[in-house]
Amino acid sequence: PENASRVLTMGLVFGVASIAPILVTFVGTRERTEYKTQEQPLFFASLRAAAANRPFIFSMVMFLLTWVAVDLLQATLLYFIMYAVQR
Repeated sequence: PENASRVLTMGLVFGVASIAPILVTFVGTRERTEYKTQEQPLFFASLRAAAANRPFIFSMVMFLLTWVAVDLLQATLLYFIMYAVQR
């Protein structure tokens, strides 16, 4: 293509602009010393704590139902394109 070098340049610029804040955050973040010495909770104890957290469960159900709606919409759109539009 005639604009291949421009597309590559734009991709590199946007790639660097996208990764720069992530790298700055990673380099500039330190863990507190009191948390380094803390013992990590067991896996199933963490799951029980998450299951007892009602706002967390509510938000996870909302997240799940939102993506179920998106998936249903995509399946319906695919059906419409294949059988109604016949493409």
